[in-house]
Amino acid sequence: MMKLNPLNTIARFLLTEDPLCLQLNRPGGEVEKIDVWLQRWAFKRYEAVHHDNLDLLMVRKMKRFLIKAAGAPFWKSIFEQASFDPSRLSCLRDIERLPVISRKELRKIDLAQRSNLNLPRKSLGGVVGTSGTTGNPIGLYIGKKTAIRSRALLAWTMDNIRLRSDFKKTPSLSLLNLDVGTHRSLYGNTFFVDGRWLENMEKRHTKAYPILFGKKIDVLYAYPSSLKRLMYWMEKDGIRPVSVQAVIYLAEHLNETEKTAIKNFFRCPLYSFYGTKECSFIALECDRNEGFHVLKGWGYVEIISSEGACLPLGSQGRIVYTNFENDATPFIRYDTGDTGMLFDGGFCPCGIAGLKLVVEGRNAETILLPNGAEFPIIKLHGEVSRIFHDKILQLQFQELNHEICIHIVTGHVFTENEIKKMISACQELIGAKLPFTVFFKEKLEVLPSGKTPLLIKTRGNFS
Repeated sequence: MMKLNPLNTIARFLLTEDPLCLQLNRPGGEVEKIDVWLQRWAFKRYEAVHHDNLDLLMVRKMKRFLIKAAGAPFWKSIFEQASFDPSRLSCLRDIERLPVISRKELRKIDLAQRSNLNLPRKSLGGVVGTSGTTGNPIGLYIGKKTAIRSRALLAWTMDNIRLRSDFKKTPSLSLLNLDVGTHRSLYGNTFFVDGRWLENMEKRHTKAYPILFGKKIDVLYAYPSSLKRLMYWMEKDGIRPVSVQAVIYLAEHLNETEKTAIKNFFRCPLYSFYGTKECSFIALECDRNEGFHVLKGWGYVEIISSEGACLPLGSQGRIVYTNFENDATPFIRYDTGDTGMLFDGGFCPCGIAGLKLVVEGRNAETILLPNGAEFPIIKLHGEVSRIFHDKILQLQFQELNHEICIHIVTGHVFTENEIKKMISACQELIGAKLPFTVFFKEKLEVLPSGKTPLLIKTRGNFS
């Protein structure tokens, strides 16, 4: 339990209130740099605080956030319909009086209606869009507060990696950002590699590899799909794996087989952030790889059933999140499209205490079966990856006029019997004789964001 002392009080204040540069209306420059340092310090002070001792912080943050959210016309209307007065919030569960809202529903609402345009222009930040992997891209103001705390979180994470590696005396680590374009400025000592260079032999050898091997790279930071593409081309080019202290991945799901393959290839620990573009970071993977530690004070995680009922700890269901960090475009009781489970991690051996989140995968990406039922593609992806874990580098599905195309990047020559085994396993899993076709490719379809979706929904002929 955290003892009451002035330093802990200051840390709670920093995590609750707006960053100083926003309070002073001076975003950017030296004040913002000071804010990042202070937030990083506050994270460290609170990492060993159990969730039960965070009620004061969480209730204050939720109340302040919801009062600001009422400045957005859409949310003001939602509050009025539910007879919900955010200023009278007394506990976190009061929020359950509000409806759960999906990305598909929010997409129908104009951005100006969903945003608090009464905030100062500098606090609103720029307008960005989500990647569109779910088929429902949505726009939002990113919010300056979100950017400051995200930079502090990555700096704190890099500090933890440094302290648990062979470079404890090194002031800071260097990071190679592989294709996460929106995070290029999150960390100071960063080198960037455009994922499109990987598919071009000349750029791969004249741009990507010189950065990867010519600079002192301590940590790789990438989407899993980008990591797997890098692994594929390095193996194909006969390039030895680069030696790094850690790999951090985000935004895309990895099953255990894929995690093991990446850890073995780069010969280092593998970490992850869980979050969404619209809700920023939500949880940080335990360095023992035993679930994700829910970030303290960033937001409120709920697990709900398919009928919308809140489930107790230890239950699997839909992950619903209220993000306290973005006052510009609020996301309240937002259905992330993922399934998972919350449990009490107690005082973890890694040094972080409180709630943990196990993320099972995305439930929004489904294929339509002949009987009209929907089947989550993550289950097919996991089964094929499990059976052919040593033969498949990348895997993607495409739904095409009631036929499923399996796109595979591999260094292995598949036999007819192996292909039949793959198709039979897929049909058995979904319980239907849906036709499957297997295609072997050198690269998969990549979205403009750099992500590689598990499922492509297409009409027309396959090419």
